[in-house]
Amino acid sequence: MNRSVLAENSSEFSLHDAEWKIFVEKDIPVTVFLAVLSVAGTFGNVSVILTVGRCDRWSNYRVLIQCLALVDFLSCAFSIPGYIALSRFRFTIESDTLCRGTTMFHIFVGAFSVDLLCFISIERFRKTCRPFGKQFNLKHTKIVCACLSGFNIALATLGLFTFSVQDIRVGTLTGHTCRINKEGTFAKIFSQILSTLLFLKIVMCTILYSIVGKTILLQRRKRPKMASFKSQNSRRMSTLSGQLKDKERSSKEINGCRTERLSSKSVSSFEQSSASQMNGSKRQMCSNLKGKALYTKSAQISFMFLMCTFLSFLSFVPVLVIRCVESFDWHLREDMFEYLGPMAGIFYRFHVMNHVINPIVYCLTNSSFRRDCTDLCKCRS
Repeated sequence: MNRSVLAENSSEFSLHDAEWKIFVEKDIPVTVFLAVLSVAGTFGNVSVILTVGRCDRWSNYRVLIQCLALVDFLSCAFSIPGYIALSRFRFTIESDTLCRGTTMFHIFVGAFSVDLLCFISIERFRKTCRPFGKQFNLKHTKIVCACLSGFNIALATLGLFTFSVQDIRVGTLTGHTCRINKEGTFAKIFSQILSTLLFLKIVMCTILYSIVGKTILLQRRKRPKMASFKSQNSRRMSTLSGQLKDKERSSKEINGCRTERLSSKSVSSFEQSSASQMNGSKRQMCSNLKGKALYTKSAQISFMFLMCTFLSFLSFVPVLVIRCVESFDWHLREDMFEYLGPMAGIFYRFHVMNHVINPIVYCLTNSSFRRDCTDLCKCRS
């Protein structure tokens, strides 16, 4: 509903009636959108937490998945319903503590999720592109996650000074809404800092994953060489076994006890040398195949996190555009929202997709996670 129409009829409506009419005319699409994401994201992230938590052996990527799923669960279970409540009761929010606390929580879950994705990109870069260099171990990963959590709590605390309950004129009535302090210098600077940090993190992850993707493609091109090495080993082993059979056949055709003893000794020595060569070839081939399997698993995990990061950062593009517009001209932002109508709320809250898509990506790109998730649903140990 336009503000002018609301102002003309404000004498006949209370604040509750006014916000209900705006909710029905503008906010039902975004409410349905957020409600679906909240339910789907809560179920998906709980499934991830339970599935990963059943693993006996922990590794870096499992710890990172668990931390990411935990913060995404908090967002889907509490942060998204908070957005719905702020949209529904836009003129009757009187608790300043609730307004500031909700804002702090929104900033924390959003920033912590992005920082975890950035750390994952660094960890995957070192794992894929620097496999023989010093790697993060399990203890280092837990320490980094704890430090990122503390840093984002401190960052979100600054958000307490950017939002507050403010008076708003609704025709002849005076309502109360939770919004950013548009006139405050600190709020503008803080908002610009958050947008700049988000942009820099997107650039950093794009560069790292570009290098990771290039490395994975180069390694896949070397796979025919590995296959030819395997065929060469099999041919060599078959040749050695053929020579052993020919030697045994020739020993049987030789007459005389002494000759047979000599030939049997030579056959036994040849067997030992052939067996040692075959065992050496088997060990070398198994070692190469094991290294290839480990690298293939690492590349699969890197690709999984690459897709998570790409889709997550893609969901932030609309809100980044809106923030850039409002930093230059607030009235232009209001005009843009009026033009978009009910779709404006969906674009503005589209970044919450960041907390929902990760379980879907895990299922689509990781066969072992699909198997573990299926076992969880079937209550298998």
